[in-house]
This record gives sequence, structure tokens and C-alpha cells, in this order.
Amino acid sequence: MLVSYRGLFYSVSLLPLLAGLAYALACSLGMAGSGAPEFTIGYWQQVLQSPETWISLFLSLAVSLVAVLIAVPVALILVLFYSEALENRVIRYILFLPVAIPPLIAAFMGAEWLGAGGMAARSVFAASGWAIPSLVNDYWHTGIILSLTLMSIPFLTIILWQYSQSEKLSGLSELATSLGASKRQILFRVAIPVLLSRALPNIGLIFVFMFGAYEIPLLLGMQSPRMISVLIAQKFRKFDLADIPQAYALTVLYALVVGIIAWLISRTKREAV
Repeated sequence: MLVSYRGLFYSVSLLPLLAGLAYALACSLGMAGSGAPEFTIGYWQQVLQSPETWISLFLSLAVSLVAVLIAVPVALILVLFYSEALENRVIRYILFLPVAIPPLIAAFMGAEWLGAGGMAARSVFAASGWAIPSLVNDYWHTGIILSLTLMSIPFLTIILWQYSQSEKLSGLSELATSLGASKRQILFRVAIPVLLSRALPNIGLIFVFMFGAYEIPLLLGMQSPRMISVLIAQKFRKFDLADIPQAYALTVLYALVVGIIAWLISRTKREAV
């Protein structure tokens, strides 16, 4: 029965994904889509030889990495130093609220708050007499990083807090204290390694979510360079039919990068265990 349920799960979740990737690969090779089927690697050559492709990939990876490197320490601080407050059910419900905000609404909120004439500039900075540059459509993609980070912190905080409860982190800390460990040793050799090892798959999912985010980079990012999701969508929407196979090639390339990231995370997880 377990095997049948597992097979049903894989057939429902993986088969449509694999079929979509196979169709995208066929379109990128000229074997499907508009026009007569004709095998060609020309579209892949155009994609791989275009500097825009690699700049978009690097930009997406860099933005996702910076956002994760900010969100994870903040979530760890909240869990390790404010665990008593997180035991309050009302506070946990408040933390759940940002998780329920759709990315499109988060993008509009980011534009409203982080723009040169946004709420942050008019309230916080204007009251102090400081001038603030626009954090929307800026060169360093600050608005995108801040928006993705603020969306991820509540989710990571909840996940890490649940792991701290399931792993009985307080009991492990007391045991380490009885063995003569200092507070610093407990923090960096017990608490943080335990939480990060358990939460690594979730952190990887957050990274993949940021890497493929579309609405926030579309509204808060620059037109050039663009993150990979925006580049793919704009390729699909162009009127030039030659751009559509390139968009499929970019989609397959994006899927390969995500697969490599997932493989690296799973390998790191096995080595940690």
C-alpha cells in the first residue's frame, strides 16, 4: 500500500514536470512547437553564447544567496534568543501572516515602501532629515533582496523553532552545560549546527524559491540586467517566434541549475548525517 501511494505521488508530481521539461527540450531543439519540426542546436548556441544568459543566471544566484545569508542568521537569532516569545501562539500566528502574502502583493508593498517617494522615505528618513535613494530598480537590486528576505524570515523562523522543539534543544544545551561547555560553545557547537543540519532542505527550498522568483524582480528590479525568471518570461512574450525556442532553452537551463542545487543540498545533507 505504501508503494502504491508513493507511486501515485510520483506519477502525479513528477511525471507532468518531466513531460513539461521534455517538451521544452524538444522545442529548444526545433523538434516541436510552431513551424515544421527540424532538429537544430542553433537556439542553444544563441542562448549559451549570449552574455545576457550568464549575467542573468549569476545575478539570480547572487541575489538569492545574499537574501538567504541575511534571512538565516536573523531567523536563528529569533529562535535562539527569543524562544520564549515564540511559544506564544499569538506571536506565531503573526509570524504566519507574511507567509500568506502572495509574491505579487509583496512586490507592490515593496514598491510602496522602498521607492524614493515611498513610505520609508516619507516617514522614517524624512522625519530624521536624511535623504534616501530609491531602493527600487537600483543597481544593487536592494529592493529585491530586502523583499525576498522579509518574505523568507517568518517561514525560516517557524521552521527553525519547530526543529528546536523536536530536537529538544533546551535539553541538549543543559546536557552540554553539565559537561562544562560555555555558552559560546553551546551556541556555535550545539544549537546552530543542530538547527542548520535539520533545516538545510528547507533553506535549499527557500533558495530555489528566491532563484525562481518572478513578480518581485519584475516590479522592483532593473530592465537590464534581469533575473533569469524575468528574462525567460520576456522571451516568451516577444513577437519574434525565434525567441520562443530560446525561451524554452533558458527554461531547460534553469531546470538544470535547480537540479544541480538540489543535488548539492542532498549530498551535503548525507555528509552531515
